[in-house]
Amino acid sequence: MINIVILASTVYNESTAFTKAKEDCNYGFTAIFIVEAAIKITGLGWRTYWRNGWNKFDFFLIVMAIVDIGFTEIAAHGSQVGHVHLSPSCQLSSSEPKALTRLKQAQLNIPHRAVIFTSLQSTCLL
Repeated sequence: MINIVILASTVYNESTAFTKAKEDCNYGFTAIFIVEAAIKITGLGWRTYWRNGWNKFDFFLIVMAIVDIGFTEIAAHGSQVGHVHLSPSCQLSSSEPKALTRLKQAQLNIPHRAVIFTSLQSTCLL
């Protein structure tokens, strides 16, 4: 429950220190949920783990949390990145300005933090 309170406590004009502390908590909670899933998968085996609908839902939320963290990091440090790796076979570099412009425009359309999603994740995984 504490993760819901921390991650949903977005306020207007919050300080960068407070935002950084919330991001660090998000990383910590995500790490805890990843460890929990890894322990369950190790103990139950993949097939038994995957048969349970709640485990599928938990796994989906963990993947979405990792994607959220990835987008947050790209949005925060995108201008400092020389290459953005999309997949092993597809790469954007600074020599492709149109593609980078499109990527930056796409980043602007991604909300920085989805409080409802984070609250849903926190509620369902604890």
